Amino acid sequence: TISEKSLSQLEPTGYLKKGEILSREALLKIGLIESSNDAIFALSEPMGQGFIFLMNQKAKSLAMNDSSFFNPMGIDPQDIQAPANKINVSTGLDLVKLAKEIIFNQPEVSKMISQKEMPLYLENGVFHHNLQSTNELLGESPYILGGKTGLTDRAGGCLLLILKTNQPDEYIVNVILGSKDRFGEMETLNHCALGR
Repeated sequence: TISEKSLSQLEPTGYLKKGEILSREALLKIGLIESSNDAIFALSEPMGQGFIFLMNQKAKSLAMNDSSFFNPMGIDPQDIQAPANKINVSTGLDLVKLAKEIIFNQPEVSKMISQKEMPLYLENGVFHHNLQSTNELLGESPYILGGKTGLTDRAGGCLLLILKTNQPDEYIVNVILGSKDRFGEMETLNHCALGR
């Protein structure tokens, strides 16, 4: 059930309404495709701090040793002076480890992050809205399988893309962090990685 607190998150984009009931899968789709902070907060709210604990446990299990999470959305704390140990942090290498987990073990997440747009229907069959990806590069090349955007004042523009190669079960994961032109820089990186 969507709460007032969910709707008060920074940059709400999921077209959610207070009191509305959505499935976990629907909230995850909204969060991953539209980068909706309100949807991810609503998804995590029933578990509170337990959700963040599980995020950090999952990161440890994937050997993401330079990553730690302090809120489920990945947004900066309101205190812009917060020390590094009180914010969400990760590295390019750790994000590649996460991408590997998604590629080989999370097919439903892989499918979500590959969608440029898709209609979202509630469990009762009622149309909610058309999801639009924040990833401008989806659909621009047949080699791009999917990816996820990120943007905060502290982190800058971030983008992870999963590319397929001509070899079966071989992938390239490109990560851009702290960019002022994440899509332009990613296009350059993709050309270099694919040799085209």
